[in-house]
Amino acid sequence: MKANNVKLRGALKNSSLCKRIIASVGQMGDVIGEHIPPPYRVTNTEDYKIKIVNSPACPSANHKSVPCYLLTQKDSGSIAEKDCPVNKSKKTQKPIKAEQICSGRDNNPTNAEVHAFPILNDKGNVTEVIGTAMARIDAEQQIESLARFSAENPSPVFRIAKDKIVLYANQAGQELLKQYNCGLGAQAPEDWEKCISTSLVSNTTQTGDFKCQQRVFSFTTTAVTESGYINMYALDVTEQRNAEQKILKLNEELEQRVTDRTSKLTKTNKQLLWEIVRRKRLEREILDISEREQKRIGQELHDSVGQQFTGIAFMTKVLQQKLEKKSIPEATEAGQIVKLVNEATEQARGLAKGLFPVDLTGGTLTAALQELAESIHRLFGVECRFESKNQLKISSSTMAVQLYRIAQEAVANAIKHGRANNICIRLQNGCAESVLSIENDGLDFPNKLPEKGLGLHIMNHRADIIGASLQVGKADHGGTIVKCIFPNKSGRIDTGKKP
Repeated sequence: MKANNVKLRGALKNSSLCKRIIASVGQMGDVIGEHIPPPYRVTNTEDYKIKIVNSPACPSANHKSVPCYLLTQKDSGSIAEKDCPVNKSKKTQKPIKAEQICSGRDNNPTNAEVHAFPILNDKGNVTEVIGTAMARIDAEQQIESLARFSAENPSPVFRIAKDKIVLYANQAGQELLKQYNCGLGAQAPEDWEKCISTSLVSNTTQTGDFKCQQRVFSFTTTAVTESGYINMYALDVTEQRNAEQKILKLNEELEQRVTDRTSKLTKTNKQLLWEIVRRKRLEREILDISEREQKRIGQELHDSVGQQFTGIAFMTKVLQQKLEKKSIPEATEAGQIVKLVNEATEQARGLAKGLFPVDLTGGTLTAALQELAESIHRLFGVECRFESKNQLKISSSTMAVQLYRIAQEAVANAIKHGRANNICIRLQNGCAESVLSIENDGLDFPNKLPEKGLGLHIMNHRADIIGASLQVGKADHGGTIVKCIFPNKSGRIDTGKKP
């Protein structure tokens, strides 16, 4: 609006009409600024010819000496017979507002609201009139379209007063009110009262769900506090809420199934753990039985067979001496028998020592491993040595026996399967854990283990019993190395001093 006034002033600043128009604008104050939208024109009241016109009022620049009624009404009749706003403003010397049929830019008749503002000369006579015309049809159509918006809305729309009286409802809204046994001019349903009151008091938008018979509606209220009412918009969300309930039910069922499955898995895990414990207990019992049997056989070899060999050797030695006194040639053969029996006795004692390392009962593992290395060299002729920087004293006889058996099995495998010529048994002590390693220069450890091999499985079982880990692989310089890494919680360095 201000831009139009600026254009008007700019167009008039060099004309003799300028001062009077500006004076008239000043006299009428805000009336001009409020009521002069485009198009506008300045008309001479004597001959009704246009002096100034903007482009919305007349797109053609050739408008001089054209009467206003020809420009706006396309009528050549006598202007004196016409009750036009220019005449009324000239007679009354006041702004005039009137409705008039005007010719639009497309030359079609248009119902317009016309405003006329008189311009006075120095003598107080109206010599010119500023005229504006605003087509009413567009505004009316927009208002009518807005008025139809709520009526055409397929969802319920309401207007409710602060005393909770229903002022308006569209067709969908009236149908909904019938289900509440309610109507226009009546009290809004009780289900809505809290939402309405909260919206009016707090001047905020409220939302919520209300159930009417078998349908669910989502409501949104918007307060118009200055007018003392709220607008309420409803949306049928029955299908959506039913879908949400189904999803919620499915989630609950899924959670229950997960809970049940978790409970079953927990129970199964407990059973599995119990089975693992039971299996370990059985494995330990089997190994204990094996140890007891080996101990018994070792004792039998040492105490019974060894004693019998010793007795045979003694009797054969006596027989040899008798034969020598009588100068019987068979005395030499008797001496050979004595020698063989003595060798058999030593071998029986070695086997007994391997089956039952009696030194482990005292807790000294290093001595037993040293004797194992010596017996291997003596029995099989294989170079076998034992190395240990510290004397590691094992407080648990079970751990000591299992470590000894692991070393014994690894050495036996090196001789039987690895075809080793040199074997090294090494015991290394660390801060948190110690390592028992058996390294040989025989064949490299195979990538695929033989299916029927039990030695490695037995060693793994023995390591598992004492909480150790077993590693078997290729040695740095060829051959095979077996490492048993066990914790020091059951062992300590034997310094030779009392703790």
